[in-house]
Amino acid sequence: ANFGIRALNFLLLPLYTRYLAPTDYGLIALAETFAAFLALVIGLGFDSALQRMYFHYVDNSAALTSYLGSTIKVALAASAFAVLFTVTAGTPVLHAFAPRFDVPARFLIWAIITAVSAQFLQYKLIVFQSQGKPKLYVFLSVASFLLTASLAVALVVFAHRGASGMLLGKLAASLVGLIVALFLFSDALRAPFHWRFVRETLAIGLPLVPHQLMAGGLMVADRFILGYYRDLSEVGLYSIAYTFGGVMSLVTLSLTQAWAPAYYD
Repeated sequence: ANFGIRALNFLLLPLYTRYLAPTDYGLIALAETFAAFLALVIGLGFDSALQRMYFHYVDNSAALTSYLGSTIKVALAASAFAVLFTVTAGTPVLHAFAPRFDVPARFLIWAIITAVSAQFLQYKLIVFQSQGKPKLYVFLSVASFLLTASLAVALVVFAHRGASGMLLGKLAASLVGLIVALFLFSDALRAPFHWRFVRETLAIGLPLVPHQLMAGGLMVADRFILGYYRDLSEVGLYSIAYTFGGVMSLVTLSLTQAWAPAYYD
C-alpha cells in the first residue's frame, strides 16, 4: 500500500505540472514544508511512541483501549491549541521572524490544518499495522489517497484554482480523514482517561522530537534559503526536481515502515 500510493503520487506529477505554474509549486512547497515542520512539534513524537506502547499493552485489551483513548485526547488538545494559535497569532509571529516570507497567510493556515488533521489518520494506520490487519490498512490508506487526489485534480485541473486548489483539496480530504479516524477511535475515546498513559507516551515521544526537527530542518532549510534569495518559481522548480529525486525512496521508506512493528512484536 505504501509503495503503490507513493508511486501513484509520482505518476500524477505530469498532470499537476501541466496545470500548475512553477510559482504555484513554490507557494505549495513553502506552505507544506513549513506546516510539516511545525507538525513535528505539535505531534510530540506520538506516532513513534504509539506503536511502541501498543505492544506494551497488547495483552490487556482494557488497558490498551484506555491507553489509546488517553493518547488521542491529548493529541487532539495539542492540535486544537496549535490551530487556534496559528489562526489568531501565527502570521504576525512568523513575519516578525521572517519578514520576507511571502506565502499568503491563508495558504499557511490551510497547510497547517491539513498536516495536523492528517496525523490522526496516521495514528489509526499505525494501530492497524500493529494489529496485523493489512486489508484495513490498505483500504483506509488507498481511500484517503483517492479522496485527496480526486479533490486536488478537481480543483486544479477542472476548476483552475492553481495553488489554492491544491491546498484546499488536501485540506478537505484531511478533514474527512480526521472525522473517519475519530469515528474508528470512538471506543477508545469513550474509555477512562489516565495521565499515566500520557506520561509514558511523552517519555518515549518527546526525546525523539529534537531528532525529527533536525531531520525535518534539512528538508525545510533548502527551500527557505532558496525562497529568501530567489523567486518562488525557482523554489517550485527545485521542489519538482526534488520529487523526481525522491523516487529512490519508494522502496526504502516502505521497508523501513514495515520494520518497526515486526521488531516490537
